[in-house]
Amino acid sequence: VVCSSGFYGDAVDTAMFIMGAEKTLARLADAPGPPMEVVIVDADMRVHTSPGIQKSLIWHMPLVDGKLPLTAAAGP
Repeated sequence: VVCSSGFYGDAVDTAMFIMGAEKTLARLADAPGPPMEVVIVDADMRVHTSPGIQKSLIWHMPLVDGKLPLTAAAGP
């Protein structure tokens, strides 16, 4: 969770674990507090992002069908 307020960011983080990725993303715009962005990696390693953070992310490994690979490639 990227948010200017730790209080609201923590509340959304807690709600994400309860509601899951889809419900969190659907309700994020209506969440109380300052604007925030999220990156969620679910139990299947699928990556979910809020629209405002997508262009800011730089992946150092390719996503496979929207998922993080289970084993990371060896770096330089």
